[in-house]
Amino acid sequence: MRYPIISKYILICGILFTSNEITASNKIHTDTAKVQITDTLNSKKIPVFSTKDKSWIFLNFGAAYYINYSDIALKYPDFTSFPIALEYQHQGKWVGSLDYNIYFGNNVKTTGFFNNISNENGDIIDMNGHPAVIRARLRGFSSRAYISRNFYPFQKFTKKHLALQVGIGGGYSQTYIEYQVDQGTVPQIEGDNLSGYDKLAGGYQIAERIRIQYFNFNAISCVLGFDFIHGVAHSLRPWDFGNNKADNAAINEITTGVHFGLIIPIRIDQKLRDQEYFMD
Repeated sequence: MRYPIISKYILICGILFTSNEITASNKIHTDTAKVQITDTLNSKKIPVFSTKDKSWIFLNFGAAYYINYSDIALKYPDFTSFPIALEYQHQGKWVGSLDYNIYFGNNVKTTGFFNNISNENGDIIDMNGHPAVIRARLRGFSSRAYISRNFYPFQKFTKKHLALQVGIGGGYSQTYIEYQVDQGTVPQIEGDNLSGYDKLAGGYQIAERIRIQYFNFNAISCVLGFDFIHGVAHSLRPWDFGNNKADNAAINEITTGVHFGLIIPIRIDQKLRDQEYFMD
């Protein structure tokens, strides 16, 4: 009659074995879920430019430094610019943009500008009988439109984060000289007389540019560019007081510069239909 006792032992062992299997199975599922949750948290799927991207619109702003050549360099050897641009990119390839640049410069050559109002030493005498202290500064602006094309020579390594952009455009620019003097002490170049000495000029330009753009929508997107500008300007004043003659000569402009800016996406027309992803 020992069989019932043996049966009890077998039954107990079976229950313990089954319980261990269930515990182990639950542990495996729990560990798998933890791994999946961890992978999901640590993996960020970030969309990048795809060949099927519809369109992107960006606002660019930054600073630039330019060096002048040819006729314009006789007055303004160099200057600084602060560009603002609205840019439309179609499918990550073709780009149309409108740029507005504000010009500032402290390096202005005024030799020969005041021949008719200066003494034998080249000084303008102020109302107090002293040589006037005159500071001349370049001011101006330009507005240009560009058509450009994006290339991705490093796509294998950067997942279209880095674009090489080549473009051509054209527009209009205007420059003049702002004089800083103690108000009311140098009437020769103040009031109505100022227009005869401010060298206001404007003209049309053709521009080419090469830019390297870095896109990272989780941090900062930026651009480094090189500009080549050619233009012809004419005086917008009928008479040059300094030389006492009509100022109608053409002013050739050749300018090269470098600029750096930040890129801000302000609107996306359409969600990506076929998004490409990479893992951070």
